[in-house]
Amino acid sequence: MYGLSVPQDVIDAKGNPVRYWGCRAIDERGTLDIVHDRITYNGPEWDKSLTPQAWRELPFIWWLNKVALPELRLCLPNMAREQVAPVCDEGLFCMIARRAGGYVYVGAWEHDTDTSKYDLPQRPDGQWSGSFDPNIGDRVEITFNGLGAGTVVSYFCEHGYRGVRVKLDKQPEWHQKQGNPPYALVFGAEIRPVG
Repeated sequence: MYGLSVPQDVIDAKGNPVRYWGCRAIDERGTLDIVHDRITYNGPEWDKSLTPQAWRELPFIWWLNKVALPELRLCLPNMAREQVAPVCDEGLFCMIARRAGGYVYVGAWEHDTDTSKYDLPQRPDGQWSGSFDPNIGDRVEITFNGLGAGTVVSYFCEHGYRGVRVKLDKQPEWHQKQGNPPYALVFGAEIRPVG
């Protein structure tokens, strides 16, 4: 396994992570060179069936590439050596890193919470607020904020309510400018069938 392990106190408090990404990158005088054969990824079995594009659009992988790794690149030149340092802690997603020798060891993970679970391949238990209950692959239209139509790619549950993750056909410019990935998490009352 490459990268830093999830700290035992985190596992004791939250259980094993849903997804883990780690690497041993080269520290080129304060810049980060990630070598692709020095990466470890562990996730749900369902992740293996995703296309490369769908995998990159998982919220954890998107966060890793768009938020956590850029943050690591910013703080790396000032990061102390031989000490594990927190890079990002976004609640569900966390990253730590350690500079040692000519390398940077990185560990990042995703945890569900007691009340929320995401990117589920099957409908979770929970209350559905809509008039129809879509399947993965169904086309829906999001009825607010001009998000438009898209395809259901997974399920989630937050605080007892079920929802779906929708890959947007055409991500609005304002949505992109806010740094959002090309999908939306929505509840049943916020969608209608397309067609």
